[in-house]
Amino acid sequence: MSLGAVLDHFASRPQQHPIALNTFFFKPAKGGAFVVEIRELKPSKFGYCVLEVTLQQPKDLTAPVPTHVNEYDPTSYVKKTHTILTMGNMEKEKGTNYIHTPLAAKPPSFDAMEPNQADFMSEFIDMHQDMSTYPQGDKPGIPEVHHCVGFSDGRPIDFKSLAFWSDMFIHPNYSLDKTILGGPRWCPTMQLEIQFKSVPRNVNKVLASFAVPHIINNRFDLDGALFDQQGNLLAITRHQCLLVPWERNTPSSAATKNKL
Repeated sequence: MSLGAVLDHFASRPQQHPIALNTFFFKPAKGGAFVVEIRELKPSKFGYCVLEVTLQQPKDLTAPVPTHVNEYDPTSYVKKTHTILTMGNMEKEKGTNYIHTPLAAKPPSFDAMEPNQADFMSEFIDMHQDMSTYPQGDKPGIPEVHHCVGFSDGRPIDFKSLAFWSDMFIHPNYSLDKTILGGPRWCPTMQLEIQFKSVPRNVNKVLASFAVPHIINNRFDLDGALFDQQGNLLAITRHQCLLVPWERNTPSSAATKNKL
């Protein structure tokens, strides 16, 4: 939602392409009204612009939605996410191209995938996944996900939906068994960074890989790479997450009152 607001804000400016996004998640967002505040930290006529973007929701979700900026009272809102976003013009970027990092070196093979279903919103998503990373019998799998995804209605993939696909996957940690994880676990995101590498053109499906290189004291990184079906690198991602007991994700549990 924050990225969508910025793309609308920059629709008539030279910097129409997101270059990098770094979002910090302060509080869980809820369905309902929201306000996106955009502040330019580094303005530029034609070069890169750096923005501070916050997504706010009213403390009272039943309150009337402002129809004009003069009706907006920041003290009545709670900050849910804080984003630093760089905007630029990829059509003007030229220079050396070289990829070494193994995860981003090439897209996963579609031939190794089979149809699968997302944990939620499955009615809107077509998914094929490489199941070889899943547990086999009593042997744990590996914390990697390789899949091909797209919208079930066939709509094209743009920058806004790339941010969605950067965070839409069956979590790699679920391939590890409970002995390693210490029981049922929830993996809330503290921070998400996306670096956009090229303009999506005529893209209806995304090939993506996500991997957890390590878990240290219940905190972990999750690296990702997204490609189009021609093998062009669209974006790379990094999550910083926590590994917490599943009960922390249960609204009725007193544990949800504890801070992450």
